[in-house]
Amino acid sequence: MKLTKLIQELKNEFEVYLIQCLNEFTSENDINGIGIFTDSDMSSFVIYINTKSHLNERNSDADTQDEQLTNKWWLPEWYWESEDSSGQNRIIAITQKISSQLEFYDYKRTLFKTYCEILENLNDSDFIKLDDSFVRLVQESDNFDSETDKNDLSKILTESQWNEYLRFNKYWLGY
Repeated sequence: MKLTKLIQELKNEFEVYLIQCLNEFTSENDINGIGIFTDSDMSSFVIYINTKSHLNERNSDADTQDEQLTNKWWLPEWYWESEDSSGQNRIIAITQKISSQLEFYDYKRTLFKTYCEILENLNDSDFIKLDDSFVRLVQESDNFDSETDKNDLSKILTESQWNEYLRFNKYWLGY
């Protein structure tokens, strides 16, 4: 199958999967972020969803601004995470097909860009209100490159969110 068809199939499957994840919440929840967290070789992923109340609770116990940045920007600190599912397995099977057609670096860049595009295409719904405070994030475990990541993340983060995320990475990764 051609790469462009595989990428479109990935987007379609992922959009369905994100809706399934959001269906874990009722409309009265105060969702303020959704993120895709991958391992360092991008062979697997977890969806994280955060709520305003969870972030506020975590920040009330934070002693430093760095802890507050971690609560907001390190996806594993967020309120909810997806579990293994058939939808996730279908997505991973597609990404494996993509990986067989690209060199490793190109595969990782392609997936990162595609995941950003998927989050960029989210719309307001009963579950989420996409205002300037809503966080959409793709995060690769313990890996960040401000030069390459900004091109893709700028599609889903506001300029002030990007600057805050950059401060988090300087603290978190010693970047």
